[in-house]
Amino acid sequence: IYGRCKMEMVDIRDGSLRVVILNGSASREFVKVRRYERHIVKNLSNSEKCELLVIASEEYDENDPDTFKEK
Repeated sequence: IYGRCKMEMVDIRDGSLRVVILNGSASREFVKVRRYERHIVKNLSNSEKCELLVIASEEYDENDPDTFKEK
C-alpha cells in the first residue's frame, strides 16, 4: 500500500457501509471482507498513487491483531 487509503465496503443487498482506513506505512494489512460487498478504494494522501493488492484467501488469523482488521 502506498499512501493512506480509505476502503469503503458497501453491501449490495441492503446498502450498509463499512469503512477501513489503510495505513500507507504498513507493508501489509488484512481486512476481512464479506460476500455481496462492493469495494471502493479512495486515496487520502497527497501521494501520486494508492495501490492495493487484494488476495482472496481463507487463511488468516483472527487472533493476530497485527495481521487482521475488521471494522
